[in-house]
Amino acid sequence: MNIQMSPRERALCAMTRRESDRIAVDFDIEPSADVVARVCAALGTSDKEAMLRSLGVDFRNTVVYTSASVPAKPFDEKRVKNAWGALVDRQFGTAVGHPLADTDTIEEADSHLYLDPDDVDYDAIEKAASNADDYCVYGGYWAPVTYIAQMLFGMERYMMLFYDDPELLCFVLDRITEISLEINKRIFSRLKNRMQVFFMGDDYGTQQDMLTSADLWRRYVKPRLVRLIDLARDSGYLVQFHSCGSVSALIPDFAQMGVTAMNPMQVAARGMDPATLKGKFGRMMSFNGGIDTQELLPFGTPDDVRRAVLSTLETMSPGGGYILGPSQSFLPEVPTANILAIYDAAREFAAKGA
Repeated sequence: MNIQMSPRERALCAMTRRESDRIAVDFDIEPSADVVARVCAALGTSDKEAMLRSLGVDFRNTVVYTSASVPAKPFDEKRVKNAWGALVDRQFGTAVGHPLADTDTIEEADSHLYLDPDDVDYDAIEKAASNADDYCVYGGYWAPVTYIAQMLFGMERYMMLFYDDPELLCFVLDRITEISLEINKRIFSRLKNRMQVFFMGDDYGTQQDMLTSADLWRRYVKPRLVRLIDLARDSGYLVQFHSCGSVSALIPDFAQMGVTAMNPMQVAARGMDPATLKGKFGRMMSFNGGIDTQELLPFGTPDDVRRAVLSTLETMSPGGGYILGPSQSFLPEVPTANILAIYDAAREFAAKGA
């Protein structure tokens, strides 16, 4: 295809499994300040936006994360209390205090102080989307329904509730879903056509398999996701969903639910390699990611990265439906040269007319 597309046109082609003028390119979902500073310094760019333009990134991210939109409150020297009422370690950002860990009744769970939709800074969200020009804009509230429930109950208690007290578990999952729906309704009403893709995530996989059985996921998790996805689709948005781990068993479910693209293609997880995903699911789902952040990017050379990118593009690009990006976030251990090698290889692939 010789006609040059705008970044938004190119991205939307990839999201909907159509071929475009070149491969669509993404960056880290929520890059750290360190990564941005290092890449900016290497490129000689002044800020994140200039960096994204230099790399040819077709997407802009205005997704709302609770921790960024509603600041945590100080609790003690080592912990803060986040907007969902969980205690979080100041140094590592992990939940270390679970407010519903000893809750036995729905009445107790109902009395907990959950995130208040009024506390979200909708003006800041609207401002971020207003600066996206002709790029494809991700937006919405990142609503990790099961992750929040795990944070509130603690992982062990959360897993036991599927069997010990599914009624209590369903009550909390529904409460989280209702709050997430309300936040998204407000965001969608503000942004309207200034965003194109509702992007949310939750994690359902480990390196080898799912955290729960697929049957449990379909019974307890899927119905809540359907409500969030339906709201986005009814509002005119495509949907991209993030889950780490080995989740290939769920891809047909996500396609049936109306999800357009899956992220992040954790290629080191079982059944998530590019050839398997393209061969089994390429006609029903687009994929975003796939450049391995577990081994390749932190420990490989730029030449290793280049070869892996070109191989991935050869596999994933035919017929459209692929967005180039990392399999997870660029961690501090990833050398700057390896990050740049991803985008250099993308330009090399495009120059070949592939």
